Amino acid sequence: MKSNTVDGAKTNASKGSLTDPALKRSFKGHKESVMSTCFNPNLKQVVSGSLDGTVMVWNFKPNVRPFRFVGHKGPVHSVAISPSGNTVVSGSHDETIRIWNNTVEGNSQVIKSHSAPVRTVALSYDGALLLSGSDDKSLKCF
Repeated sequence: MKSNTVDGAKTNASKGSLTDPALKRSFKGHKESVMSTCFNPNLKQVVSGSLDGTVMVWNFKPNVRPFRFVGHKGPVHSVAISPSGNTVVSGSHDETIRIWNNTVEGNSQVIKSHSAPVRTVALSYDGALLLSGSDDKSLKCF
């Protein structure tokens, strides 16, 4: 049997099965369930959105405190980060999209364009376009 490593997880090539990858780091700090996560392209940070209404940016360095972005008035369903890593986007049950500066201050711009909770957000590969999807049965591209 041939064994390969794919993205840190070992695979059994003849059976196509995966073995458990090794835990690299655990992050705790949200007060309710985590709904969405993504990696900063620089692989030094991860971003999470939670039912507690916050977005958090976590550093892989253990002694660096996470950024906590507060502003949504409802659960955060989706998060995304720009290719540069300088901008974080979140979609919330409060029917808004927020565009955050990925800094300790966490300043944000609010987009109110949907008429129902925003369930998903994504940024294009070049970071020029923002796409959102909502319970109002629409996709919107900014």
